[in-house]
Amino acid sequence: MHSTKFTTRAAAALALLSVPASLKDNFVLSDILPNQIPVRNSTISFQPTAHNVYKVLEGDRSILWRGGAPTKETILELAEFSKKHNRSVTLIDLRKPERDYDRSGDNGGLTIHEEKNLSESNGLNYLRISALDSKFCEVLGEKLKEGDVYLHCMYGVNRTGFAIGRFSIDQGAEYDIEGLGKRDVRSGEKFEETYKK
Repeated sequence: MHSTKFTTRAAAALALLSVPASLKDNFVLSDILPNQIPVRNSTISFQPTAHNVYKVLEGDRSILWRGGAPTKETILELAEFSKKHNRSVTLIDLRKPERDYDRSGDNGGLTIHEEKNLSESNGLNYLRISALDSKFCEVLGEKLKEGDVYLHCMYGVNRTGFAIGRFSIDQGAEYDIEGLGKRDVRSGEKFEETYKK
């Protein structure tokens, strides 16, 4: 087992982990959070083209991007990246349950069925799960152990923000929330804190 240094999510994670505030910027989490995804500085500059895409983390063997519904171009770029770097890529679609606007095609985003078919026909993995699912954090963690993940809803803001908030509390880490609905991120954090009790 290897250790990874993290910056924690301010007071909530500190309280959750019972770590003194004086250590918040420099401590080893491997013993405290055994499911922690090891993070390192980015070495791969690739970022898929889609609406509101950001790299959330890069681990030893995986990258987590989050954003809006992928376009055809997004899928083809991820497939090329997967082949070029010999990496598994999973698209995690948070559009469950599906809403009317999930079928809108806004920003060129594919519908659920288009995404699933195009992803699988290009050698990518596709998984649809609700951000409210009790196993969400576990599933995302497992997929990151297998390879790279593109996590999204339709616009990459509300459901995705909620999911990133949950995952940050689960992992005891702070992630970049630029472009996300901050209210949704905080709701996800609160949900996960309550759920973990």
